[in-house]
Amino acid sequence: PNITKAEIAGRIVIELPGVKDPERIRKLLQGAANLEFWEIYSASEIYPILGTADAKIKELKGFQNEDTVKTDSLKLNTDKDKVEALKKANPLMSLFTYGTQGGVVSVKKQDVAKVQEYLAMPQVQELFPANMKILWSGQATKIKGEEYYALYVAKVNTPNGQAPLTGDVMVDASQSYSQRGGANSPSISMTMDNEGAKIWAKLTRKVATSYAGKEPGQIAIVLDNLVYSAPSVREEINSRTSEITGNFTIQEAQDLATKLKSGKLPVPAHIVSEEVVGPSLGKEQVQSGMISFLIAFGMVLLYMLFFYSNGAGLVANIALIANLFFIFGVLAALGAVLTLPG
Repeated sequence: PNITKAEIAGRIVIELPGVKDPERIRKLLQGAANLEFWEIYSASEIYPILGTADAKIKELKGFQNEDTVKTDSLKLNTDKDKVEALKKANPLMSLFTYGTQGGVVSVKKQDVAKVQEYLAMPQVQELFPANMKILWSGQATKIKGEEYYALYVAKVNTPNGQAPLTGDVMVDASQSYSQRGGANSPSISMTMDNEGAKIWAKLTRKVATSYAGKEPGQIAIVLDNLVYSAPSVREEINSRTSEITGNFTIQEAQDLATKLKSGKLPVPAHIVSEEVVGPSLGKEQVQSGMISFLIAFGMVLLYMLFFYSNGAGLVANIALIANLFFIFGVLAALGAVLTLPG
């Protein structure tokens, strides 16, 4: 890539010739690579809180009470009417699907915005514990042709409200393969420094101890505020290596590993504008440039031939052509490119 500083402060210009997947490049450039590890609430811990939030939303929205809905449902003749009645009785809980893989609950793709709206209501926020953080899965799970996103609830147990373990402790990351998601499923392998390994051991020990004899606790591996993996923890893990698994393609796993290895950006990057030079336009520019070069070069040769005497002008022209071949030969041998800025 060719990276130059723009005239406007705080901006840079990146030229990427030969890019075949612009959307992939956009994600790489705008991703902050902010990796975090969070202990998450179990379903049994969070269901009562969500139930209280559901009742509050029903009150705020002025929906009829549940008994009235049950009575009125006897008069409903279609499944659509029954679904609408259920949504009025339980505006939040009716949008959840239970028993799916990962997360506390799962939400249909088209209902995610509505759930986020409900959970962001100030009156609902007041019902949540101060150490509660809502997270969503970074990948959808398909169930009977429908796309679902998992909702996780993280425990914020640090004084500064930050994750107990972050990507700052990562020293290496690479695309690998895991047997958990199926045979040779693409994953991301990460290596921590010694300090990170100590924090990881402490965190896994805490989670394993807290849920001893109960359902296993989970630690969510979060990248840019999206959960990509939430492995169950049954015992302390004393290892510098960890793994992010999920429904990744090889390309997605390689991109995530690249972002993690590059490190977290101090500030997010935003694409202000972009231009794509298509092959037809690029071909026209090359042809125009070549024609301009040949005309200019021919005029220079004619000028030198007539400015000097015939003999001296001919020698000067031969020397110029030989010099041109030497320059292009050296550039080709080194694989260098001669650009207008130099």
